[in-house]
Amino acid sequence: MTCLLALLAWSQTAGACRFIAYCGTKAIDARRLLLYGENNLLALATSRPLLPALSLSRHYDESQVPLRNAAMNLDGYGVSWYEAGEAFPRRVRSSHPIVKDNVSDATFRALLDGRAVPMLFRESLDSCVEEAQQRTNVALRSRAVFAHVRAASPNSEQKETNSHPFAFQTLTWLHNGHVAAQTALWKEKLMASLPERVLRLVSGDTDSELAGAVFASHLAGFPYRKTYNLVALRAAMLTTVADLRERSLRVHETEGVTNCSATLPPSSLNFAVSDGTSLVVIRFRSSLSEDPPTLYYKQLEYGVIVASEPSSSDISTLREWTLLGKNRMLSYSPGSGVHVECVCPQSCDPDVRADAHFNGPDTIQPQSWFGRRAAALRVYNYQNAPGIYRGLQAVGLVGPVAAGNGGSGQPAPKRECPGNGVKGPDGECPSVSADAVERLERRIEELEALLRRDPASVDRLSLADNLRVAFTCALAAVLAFAKMRRRPAQ
Repeated sequence: MTCLLALLAWSQTAGACRFIAYCGTKAIDARRLLLYGENNLLALATSRPLLPALSLSRHYDESQVPLRNAAMNLDGYGVSWYEAGEAFPRRVRSSHPIVKDNVSDATFRALLDGRAVPMLFRESLDSCVEEAQQRTNVALRSRAVFAHVRAASPNSEQKETNSHPFAFQTLTWLHNGHVAAQTALWKEKLMASLPERVLRLVSGDTDSELAGAVFASHLAGFPYRKTYNLVALRAAMLTTVADLRERSLRVHETEGVTNCSATLPPSSLNFAVSDGTSLVVIRFRSSLSEDPPTLYYKQLEYGVIVASEPSSSDISTLREWTLLGKNRMLSYSPGSGVHVECVCPQSCDPDVRADAHFNGPDTIQPQSWFGRRAAALRVYNYQNAPGIYRGLQAVGLVGPVAAGNGGSGQPAPKRECPGNGVKGPDGECPSVSADAVERLERRIEELEALLRRDPASVDRLSLADNLRVAFTCALAAVLAFAKMRRRPAQ
């Protein structure tokens, strides 16, 4: 019998923007939101991505992860929020890196100190320019806060008007990803199709801002309303995704292909939009076989936080975060709370708890029986035999273990060993007798023979037999590794 030991490796390089968004009924300290935790906004701009549970996706491809989850996002940044009693968002944006030589940018420091000069739309439908506001030495508190660090596309200019968040009257718009087929003709035709009332709001030259303009053009009541219900926001988001895919389709002159087809050039359309009261976020990749950039969400009693990555790798923090599934849309309003739905039935994945990589429950379960046993073995060994994993990593048999305990890179706290609960000198549970392993292996062989005769019987296995499979593999691995370590030198 072959026992499978597998840990999926995390990518160490990257390529796309990152953002943080909060919307709720309670005004929070934006400085705490942006700077709290090891994986704060500054870390999102400069550190290796923290992507828990992504490796459990059925589309996971380690080589593709760096293409859509950037480690360096230093091509500009921005923060947007809504003051109490104001319908229009205030913004502070910059084309400079948010961090340089381990020192945060002066504009960002001024924002945190209450000394920044935010921009605010004039409250007039026929005048869409922004005006500088007076400095206010008050805490940066709001019921809706958005922040973005940018990794510019190769042909995109690094300037303030290209930095997110973008504003469309009372709306705040964010994007993480790219729109495919961005030819000069594509942009020309798109801009020609936009209403003048929307086109005049576009001040930069990014695909992200143009996508926001497309959204505004599809939003019922824009620009005459100050707030919008979730039905209108969700409908406009779905129409925007379909519209952008159709425009890419026209560029490539392909007919008879659905919006979610893998034959189209793939786009990553991670969008977020808010009117200061409600929030709609979508995680979308048009390819059937590829994942979009990551988005995680954290539900609160008074609202929701959505971010490209969880705020910390600590296991207790990861329990609070959930990976938004591919091609799914999250919506929030004070009246309805958080709602998540599938937007592309052909390629839609369920949400996964961020701690699933460590704890097992609520993961995307492998379809085969052996795959499920291997997943159970991975969780058991990860929690009970860290020494085994360190040894296997040293000889290149398994990938690196993702950080899960305060960012230390060590496994989560171990369970007590069976029996007397005493652990060995290297932190492993003590080995058991060969007779015990042989008895378990005989039982596992019986189970495997049963499954070969009747594969459907997997659903009738008892919990005890399921545990025997996982524990047999784990114990056999412990004994094999112990023998290898004790073998005398030749």
